[in-house]
Formats: sequence, structure tokens, C-alpha cells
Amino acid sequence: MKKIKYRKVSSSDFEELNLLNKEINKSKYRQKFHMQPLTGLLNDPNGFSYYKGKWQLFYQWFPFDAIHGTKSWYHTVSDDLVHFENKGVGIYPNAYEDNHGAYSGSALQVGDDLFIYYTGNNRDEEYTRHPKQMLVKYDGEKYSEKEILIDTHPDYTEHQRDPKIVYDEKLGKYYIIIGAQTKDKIGCILVYESTSPDKDFTFKGKLKVKGFEDFGYMWECPDLISMDDKDILLFSPQGLETKGEYFNNIYQNGYIIGKIDLEKLEFIPESDFIELDRGFDFYASQTANHPFDREYLVAWMGLPDTNYPTETDKWSGSLTMVRELKLKNNKLYQYPVEAYKNLRKNEKTYEYENTRLEIYVPMEMEIKDIQDKLILTLLDDGKALMELKYENNEFIFTRKSFSSEDIDGDFEKRYIKNIDISKLNIFIDTSSIEIFINEGEYSLTSRYFKKNDSINLIVNSSNIIKVKTWDLDDCIDESFVL
Repeated sequence: MKKIKYRKVSSSDFEELNLLNKEINKSKYRQKFHMQPLTGLLNDPNGFSYYKGKWQLFYQWFPFDAIHGTKSWYHTVSDDLVHFENKGVGIYPNAYEDNHGAYSGSALQVGDDLFIYYTGNNRDEEYTRHPKQMLVKYDGEKYSEKEILIDTHPDYTEHQRDPKIVYDEKLGKYYIIIGAQTKDKIGCILVYESTSPDKDFTFKGKLKVKGFEDFGYMWECPDLISMDDKDILLFSPQGLETKGEYFNNIYQNGYIIGKIDLEKLEFIPESDFIELDRGFDFYASQTANHPFDREYLVAWMGLPDTNYPTETDKWSGSLTMVRELKLKNNKLYQYPVEAYKNLRKNEKTYEYENTRLEIYVPMEMEIKDIQDKLILTLLDDGKALMELKYENNEFIFTRKSFSSEDIDGDFEKRYIKNIDISKLNIFIDTSSIEIFINEGEYSLTSRYFKKNDSINLIVNSSNIIKVKTWDLDDCIDESFVL
């Protein structure tokens, strides 16, 4: 296993991986409208950006097995943020700067090139990590030689990664923010600046976030966007303790709303840390760098240190649907981009209180006129697989454990308290579900693993509700491109 873990992908692996891809595509868990790896493991979305008229989206990829091995970046492009075309490996790890993998990062169009910033996971002979923040330029056809922009900072631990590039047009400066850890094992963000996108980045210091001086032991995947004169700092903290309905996953992913001053290295919060998603499987989100007046986000539909049943089929991981962000009532609303509606077909409308339906995935469901009580129970082989319950202003999402194919495992639950629900939109794929409450006020994202093609849905409501369903077309590029 160790030999496989440290194996680096190259173009000469095409035949082997193409055969593996054909076997993996027989897996009953393969998705229909969620991006997934051609083979092996997918995790963090990377380099989400707009370049030469197309959306660019990369993902972390280890192709040889469903394990976190030596990662490369796999490249996809899209016209509509729904249909993505496979382009092949964009960044290959080498024997030097990233000898143990090309880790996560971001991208930005500068002039005629796409500038890609990422962490080179470098380890020496004693297996000590020396992270390096790297730059690669892409001209639409080929990638440049790698350059080291920022070396390991000695005043912090080896955990320095996931650079997000930010350009401040007013100041004419480029900033790179990096997730890091202090020597006292406290998560933080480091800030570097330059007047050039490809050289002379100098260390400004650690970003001061008032009230969050000791908030977990590591901050991964830092991100920064501005909306409606507010700044939003997004990151994935590790080491938070569960607090009632909050922070129930192994690691979290969320944001703080406030105002940032990168010159003074200060972020003044105007909100608490708010979880982006309240489901079971959501991490390492990234917003897109682009010239338009909207904000988009995508995340890994998974969690570190978590095993998934697809691993027995030699693959693991999916990305969420791409979501548009809106700021309402000092909170981020997120909802699938408009182009997903183009996947709809076979619309059906129902009005009822209590019924049982047989549904087939992939599908979308919209429920309106919810009042006092609603329970949706999804059955597989006649046994409860998932349940969505809304009663007394509390929403409870229950899922059976997926530690094995036996759905008789333990129940897991996620709660949202003190909520008034008027509308639910539910997107169900072959092995994932994304739930959006009140057009994006809350979202709950999770993997699930059923035995059968169809699922029985039991609806139990205290009033007559309107239910609309659509079948969804497949939109995944199945072509094997290395």
C-alpha cells in the first residue's frame, strides 16, 4: 500500500488507468450530475476560475486507488457550471518541489494566462514536510515550468497550505492568503503581498481575526470574497468541539462576515462563524475568481479521515453542485446555479397529505406550502435509509450509517433548530443528496448508498402540500482523458 500511495501519475499510465476506469464505471454508486474521479480518489476543488470564456475547475486526484496518495490536479472546463468537459491532468507532481503531491490552491487570469497557485507538498529523506507555495502558468494549451513563489515560513509549523490569490484593484496589489498553524498548534491565516502576480511576494504577517484567536488547531482552504460592501472570510477549521446542533462533523467548513483591512492585517467580524452546510459530507469549499458580478462556490462532498463504501470499487469522492451565493440578512444563501434547470424532464405535480411514491434517481423535488409538520422517509429494501423531519420549528435530517452496505447500521442525525420552513428543494443523485431550505437559507449535503435503482418515498404532512418532481438528465463527461 505504501508503494501505491507514493506513486506519481504520468502520461505513460494511460492504458492501465483507462482499464481501471472501465471497471469503476460499473459501480452502482457512480453519480449522474455530480463530478467524480475517473479513477481513484477525488477531494478538494482547486483553481476555480474563469479564463478565456470558460469556467476552469480542477480537483485533487490520486488515480491508482481510493486513498489519499500523491495528488495531481485534474482539469475540467465548462460553459455553464453544470456540464464539465474532461481536459486531463493539469499539474503533475515531480521529484522535487512537490515530490509528495500537488496540494490545493487557486487560480486567476492575468493577461493572456491563467496563473495557478498551489502548495507543493515536499518531504525530505527524514519525511519532514517543507511546504512551498508554487506558481504555474497556463496559456490555454500548455503549462509552464513550476516556480517557487513562497518558501516555508520558519515561525509556523509545517502546516502551511492552500494559497488563495486575491487582487486588490484599488491598491494595485496581489495578496496570497495561506492556511496555517502556529507553533502553539492554533489555526491561522498568513498573508503575503506583491505588486506583481508572479514574483516578490513578501510576508506581511498573520491575519488578526478578533474573537477567533484560538479557534481550532488548523485552518485549511482560506478564501475571501466581497458582497454588498461586506467581506466574507471562508475557511475550514479543524479541532472544533461539538456545540449542540453545531460542529457535528469531524471537521468544519464555514465563514465569518465582516470587514477586512489587508494593509493592517485585520478582519473585524460582524457575525459568528457560520457553517456553510449542515449535512454530513461537505468540506474544502472554494469560490471562483472571475470578472462577473456574482459569486459561485463548490465544495468536496466528503470529509478527511472518513471511509466511504465506494472504496471497495476503487474510487471515492464527488464535488457538490456549483452554487450561486447571495448575502441576505447578514447570512450567505447558496443555491444551485440556474443552468441545472436545463437538466429537468418529465415534470410531475402532486397535492397530498400522506402518500407513498416510488422514485428513481437522478431527480429533483420541490415542496411548497409546508406548515406545521412534514416527514419524508426514503426507503431502500423496505427499510429506512434517510428521513427529513420538520416539526415544532426544528428540522432533523437522519441518515443510516454507511460503514457497510447493510442499512441496518446506526442512525446519524443533524439538527437545525428555530427554523421556519416554507420551501424545500431536494436534489438526489445515485449516491448523494443535497437539500436546500428556503431557497438556500440552509443547505444539507450528504452521501448515501442504496442497494436498489428505485427508492420508496413516504410523505407524511399535517396539511395538503404541493410536491413537484423532475427526472434529471445525466451531465457527467465519461470520456477518459489523461
